[in-house]
Amino acid sequence: MSDVRINGFKYNALDLEQTIMIPDRNKLIVSTYLEYAAGKSTVIFCTSVNHANTIAQMLREKGVLAEAVSGNTWTINHTGVRPEYNGRGIARKLLMKLIEEARARQVKIQPVCSYAKKIMTSSEEYNDLLC
Repeated sequence: MSDVRINGFKYNALDLEQTIMIPDRNKLIVSTYLEYAAGKSTVIFCTSVNHANTIAQMLREKGVLAEAVSGNTWTINHTGVRPEYNGRGIARKLLMKLIEEARARQVKIQPVCSYAKKIMTSSEEYNDLLC
């Protein structure tokens, strides 16, 4: 961290990303999650949006449902439920919880997932959240 410059009171974002976002450290983050928190809701703080996207992709490659969230817009890429739980309304509950959280945090939602898009565009109830 001694190579990371400070701009007044905060770290230089590029220096910080270059110092922290290295392949071995990213692998350690993913393996630590898998060892200690697999299956649990978890927040992993990253140095940048790029770093968050990289970690989310690495987790997805290991079979973990992961998304990078940043700024004031959330993108719903996929709503997934294990096949043995289909038909129980779990995907809808998941989506409704995400909608509730988005409203609480005052963020917009971009529903790319066909299921989320169908639900969110079929009613004016969600217009305030759509990008």
